[in-house]
Amino acid sequence: MLMEGNVWENVKTPITAATPNEGGAVYNKAGPGCQSAIGRSCEANVLISCGDFPGYADSAVLNAFSGATVVSAIPATSVKAHVMANAGVGKLGTS
Repeated sequence: MLMEGNVWENVKTPITAATPNEGGAVYNKAGPGCQSAIGRSCEANVLISCGDFPGYADSAVLNAFSGATVVSAIPATSVKAHVMANAGVGKLGTS
């Protein structure tokens, strides 16, 4: 699972130590480590008043993107405002 550009606010346990063992491979490191696999840097995740968010960098996650076209991502710092403006009843569209 590639975890990038997410926002967690007031989440006691956004990720657990069991996640990479029971939930599958995890890659959640921001920066250029993703460049060769997805053609761009991975977006940072943002945590506001949350518990620990340990970093995982399982290369199997990035290897799974080999040959795939990966869409661009918006920075996590813009996610909350984007969701508030574009999600919900009557707001679904092209945004």
